[in-house]
Amino acid sequence: MNRTQSLFDFASIYANREAVSNEVLYKNFGVLNGIRDDELNKLEPIGKDGRMYSKAKREARWYQQDLKRMGLLEQVERGMWRLTEEGRKKVKLHQVVSPFAMLAFSTKFGVAIFGDARRVFEKSTEPIHLILSSPPYPLIKARAYGNVNEKEFVDWICYTLEPVIKNLVDGGSIVLNISNDIHLKGLPAKSLYKERLVLSLSDRFWLYKMDEIPWVNTSKIPTNPYATKDKIVMRPAWEPILWMCNNPKHVCSDATRILKPHTEKHLTYVRNGGAQKRYENGDGAYVLKEGAFARETPGALPQNVFIRGHRCKETDAYRLTCKELGLPQHGAMFPADLPRHFINFLTIRGDLVADPFGGSLTTGHVAEELERRWMSTDITWEYLRGGGETFCDASWNQPFLDMAESF
Repeated sequence: MNRTQSLFDFASIYANREAVSNEVLYKNFGVLNGIRDDELNKLEPIGKDGRMYSKAKREARWYQQDLKRMGLLEQVERGMWRLTEEGRKKVKLHQVVSPFAMLAFSTKFGVAIFGDARRVFEKSTEPIHLILSSPPYPLIKARAYGNVNEKEFVDWICYTLEPVIKNLVDGGSIVLNISNDIHLKGLPAKSLYKERLVLSLSDRFWLYKMDEIPWVNTSKIPTNPYATKDKIVMRPAWEPILWMCNNPKHVCSDATRILKPHTEKHLTYVRNGGAQKRYENGDGAYVLKEGAFARETPGALPQNVFIRGHRCKETDAYRLTCKELGLPQHGAMFPADLPRHFINFLTIRGDLVADPFGGSLTTGHVAEELERRWMSTDITWEYLRGGGETFCDASWNQPFLDMAESF
């Protein structure tokens, strides 16, 4: 069982109750995970001293302690626990328990699936041209949708993405928006999880690092206390977009698909004949010949930096939809221009784009717009419900909608 994937679903055991005894907890934990009573109560030797414990009940207590460390659960008395005020605010999401999976809706080009990414993609053999996603960041203080800590992140992301990566076509790419602001607990020093992730993806799946594109978020909120309060580090302003490929010789990329319009200043320079005289730098490593850049081209080659705030019309529409439906909004969204940039760059019409952490379904929405086939998964019912409403032709799976009646 992947503990972190269903942490907030586990927390729902405590929802709508003043306090829950451990015995009630164990029973509900068994129901959540399909564990029979005899398996739940089975004792096995654990540890060096071989003391007898129930592995299932022990795991339930691990969950319990995780929620306590996150400030979402508190002990009322011995063997009795309840959600904290913060916990009651956050435990509003209904998350799937692996291996359960269900179609949420489909469109002309894609499908959204309510389920754990690993379990869903394990059963798929469809060739994938691009994996484009933003996994939950390894934050110390978990967001509402849950996340693993930085020490567990690399193993967790590799475990989750393994069956997705195996379905990549020759020359297929994976693009991940990850965080650059993960610090070691209690220190202004940054975690090296990002470096470990690159090495692990390379060592485990033979992926090659093509680039690391900074997303300079012009509307990034300054939340790092080491920068805003202590003022001992600089204020963070960018996030990494990690691009890796399984075969660089056959990489399915074409920069001419994402050319930028020339500036008026550059066009004037070109139309006036380009370079007016020969120029070379101090050591002769770079030489600009007279007449260079005198030919007008369709556009400027893109630079490996993405400068854009996170708000856009697509995310605004999603927020409005969630508000109208009374649904919680996803708390971390990238702008539609980000997946639009990489989908155009790394795929052509008809290719399949996969997003294992669908969230608000921005990647799927852009893929639909660009006539790429797409497949998104997410473990949170509310996110798929809200994101699906932004598709004009979504064909809903009625059993998925009917699940709301049991919430």
